[in-house]
Amino acid sequence: MRVAVVSSGHVPSQWAHSVAVAKNANGFAQLGHDVELLTVERLSERRHRREVSSVTDYYGIDSSIDVRFFTDRTPYYLRDVWPLGLALDALTYATFGAARRVADPERAIVDRCVDAGVDVCYCRSYRAVNYAVERGVPTVMETHTPRIRKPSLKRAVRNSTSPEFRLLVTISERLKTNFVDAGVPEEKVAVLQDGVDLAQFDAAPDKHTARERVSLPQDSDVVMYLGSLHADKGIEHVLRVAARLPDRRFQLVGGSDDDVAKWRGVAADLNAENAHFSGHVENCLVPTYLAAADVLLMPYDTEREVTLMDLESTSPLKLFEYLASRRPVVSSDIPAVSRTVEHEQDALLAAPNDIDELAAFVERALDDEALADRLSRNAYETATRYSWRDRCKRILSLAGVTE
Repeated sequence: MRVAVVSSGHVPSQWAHSVAVAKNANGFAQLGHDVELLTVERLSERRHRREVSSVTDYYGIDSSIDVRFFTDRTPYYLRDVWPLGLALDALTYATFGAARRVADPERAIVDRCVDAGVDVCYCRSYRAVNYAVERGVPTVMETHTPRIRKPSLKRAVRNSTSPEFRLLVTISERLKTNFVDAGVPEEKVAVLQDGVDLAQFDAAPDKHTARERVSLPQDSDVVMYLGSLHADKGIEHVLRVAARLPDRRFQLVGGSDDDVAKWRGVAADLNAENAHFSGHVENCLVPTYLAAADVLLMPYDTEREVTLMDLESTSPLKLFEYLASRRPVVSSDIPAVSRTVEHEQDALLAAPNDIDELAAFVERALDDEALADRLSRNAYETATRYSWRDRCKRILSLAGVTE
C-alpha cells in the first residue's frame, strides 16, 4: 500500500511533533508499506536541513522512506523568523491570504498524492486534510490541539462527514470530546497515545558503552533529563533537585544554545554546580543517551502558565522513550503521566511541584538496586504496549484502509 505522511513543516527539527511525524512514517514502513514523507520547507527547515546528514538518519528511521520537501513560495517562507512570523500571522486572512490560497505548498503536496495514486494520506496538517478530502483521497488527520479556532481546522471538522475523511486521531478522551462536540462523527475519532520505536531502544548499548559514546564519566551516578528546556517542562525543578543532591551528576540533554545559556545561569544562582548541559542532540542518539543514565527525571511545573501543552491531555514522547530505555523513571504525578504508569509499579510519581519528594524518589531509585531493577523491567513491559508500528497498524484498521 502507498502511504503519504504529510507535515506542515518543522522537518527536520527538535520539536516533538516533528519526531512524531517521522516515527509514524517509520511505523507505516515497518508494516511493509511504501511510504513517502511530504513536508513543507521554509527558511528554518532549510537551515536545519543543511545541518544534518539526512532526515532519515537524523530521526533514526528507515532509509527507504522517501522524504520530499515542498518549498513555501509565499511570504510564509519567513514565518519562523521573529518578529516577522507574528506579523504574518496577523495578516493571515488579509494581505497574504490570497497568496497562500494560490501558492499553498500543501496544495502541491496533495497534487503529488493524487498523481502518485496514494492509498491514504496521514496528515499532521489541516489544510492538506481539506485539499485531500475534497479531491477524493482517503485521509487520516492527527491533531493534539485543545482549541478549534483556526479556519482550516474548522473546515476540516466540516469535511469530517465526507466518506474520504476516514479518521481523526488524537491522544486523550478530553480532546476526543472536543472534536465530537464540534461535529466530528464519534465513530471517526480514535484516541491513541503516542509511541516509541522499540527496535531503536532494543539496540541501545549497555551503560558503560553508552557513557563512552556520549562522554559521561563512568564513576558517577547520572540523573538525566532529556527533552526541550522550556520552563513549563519543569527545568527549574530539575535544577532544584540537583542542588539538594550535590553528590549526584544531573545531565540535561536538549534545548537550543540560548536555552542552555539561560538555564546555566539559573543553575549557578541555585548553586547546582552538579548540573551539566549537553544541548540538542539528534533524535537517533536518544536511546544511547538514555542508556547512559542511572535514573531518568521528568518533572512538570504545574504552577507556571503552560504555553506548549495541556497537562491533562498531552501524551509526552519522552515518557515512552524513558520507559523503553529500561531505566527507573521519576516523574511528577500529572494526569498525562499517571494514565500510562502506576506509582511504585513502573515509575515513581511525586506530587506536582514537590521538590523534596522528587529528590527523595531520585535517591531511592539510585540507592535501592532491587527497586530500580523492578521499576525498569516493568517500565519496559509497559513500553511494549506503545510501539509506533502497532499504533500505525491500528490507525489503518480504524480508517478502513486495506490493500
